[in-house]
This record gives sequence, structure tokens and C-alpha cells, in this order.
Amino acid sequence: MFERKTGRFTQITHTLSSPASGEGFSRVVHSGAVISPDGTKVVIASAADLAEGENKEGVAQFFLYDLTRKTMTQLTHMKGKSGMGHQHGPPALSDDGSRLVFLSTSDLAHDDHDGQPAIFLMDVPKAVVTPVAKATRCQLHSPSINGDGTRITFASTCNFTGENKDPGIPNMEIFLYNTATKVITQLTHTLRDFNHTPSMDRSGKRIAFGSDRDIHRGSNLDENSEIFLAIVP
Repeated sequence: MFERKTGRFTQITHTLSSPASGEGFSRVVHSGAVISPDGTKVVIASAADLAEGENKEGVAQFFLYDLTRKTMTQLTHMKGKSGMGHQHGPPALSDDGSRLVFLSTSDLAHDDHDGQPAIFLMDVPKAVVTPVAKATRCQLHSPSINGDGTRITFASTCNFTGENKDPGIPNMEIFLYNTATKVITQLTHTLRDFNHTPSMDRSGKRIAFGSDRDIHRGSNLDENSEIFLAIVP
């Protein structure tokens, strides 16, 4: 962690040397980290035993580091080498770090998940996980959450609302999930195009994303991948 005011670095994890992989490189133990916007908590995706004895098998798990108390807590307790499926991208935190949204192929909700990617929402203080969206022979990417944890956006080729019936090649669209109503809304409606990597602001009213579609009708005629801003009511 880098503290801008003091110009100092703080090392949060202290693990032993990683065993070499088959290609001679050290195995990646810590695969991702995200800090809460209020700067009080860090969630780490790691296969290390960061909480002293809770992850002896070396399974990829999520850990919570409290920067105020200087304590490390293991949030997930998955079994088997599949772990958290954290390779699908870094998690996203609400302002106070109380809500975590992430992608995983593991059966975290214990509902006979078939190994397909799914987006989950975790109540961090309670370590309770709720599924947001599940993929069935389709793709899910890049979940992002707003400040108070009430809105989640992500990219997907799935047809959650009946509005993504692109014939032939699956179309990647931007979706919005309301955590209170549990309703998914499709925000983009393009044909055989690629809308990707959404990022939501604190209010949940602005979503920046990439797209190779001529969304503004004339501004992107060469269909190059550009950055667009969606204003959500």
C-alpha cells in the first residue's frame, strides 16, 4: 500500500518464497487486491495462508485486511484446487468495504452450480454470498459496484432479459443489477458488437465502458473500440 501524504509504502502480506512452476517461474500466490474507496479495508485474492492456519491447502480464497486494526480475516473457505476462480478478474468493493462483488466458477451459494461463471455479491461483515447472475453457455465479465453497494454493472453475452437475441455470434452487452429489487436491466442494445469493461461511479448513475459500436449514430462510423459514458436514471 502507498500512502500519498507520507510518500511511504507498507507491505501488507508477508509470505514465503513461492514454489517454481513448470516453466521455472514462481507461482503467483497473490493474484489481486482492491482497496475500499474510504481507504479502510483491502480485499486480497490469494492462495496463501494469510489468516494463520485457515488455508493450509493453498486454495485461492478472498481475505480482508483491516487497515485500521491491522488484522487479516479469511472471507471464503473453499475446498479443492479450483478455489475462488479469481482468474476472472479483480473484485470490486463498495465505499465502506461492506459489499464485495466478484466473478467465480465455484459453487459459493451451494446451489449445485455447474462450474459456469457467475457473479456473486458478498456481505463482507457476515461473509454471506448471494448470486447476482449466472452464465449458462455464455460469458460474464468485469463486475463493478457503486458506492453504497445498491447497483452492480457487468458485461455479458447472456440473454437475461430477453433482449439479447443476436443471431449467430453472441453479442456482448452492458447490464445493470439492482441489489434491492434483484432486477437485471440491459443497458446497451447493439447487433453483433462488443461492449465491454464497464466501470460505475460512486452514485451509480454513470457507467463508462468500451464499445466498437456506433452508439451515437455517426460518431464512430469506423467501428473502432472507443470509450462511452452511459447516464442511468
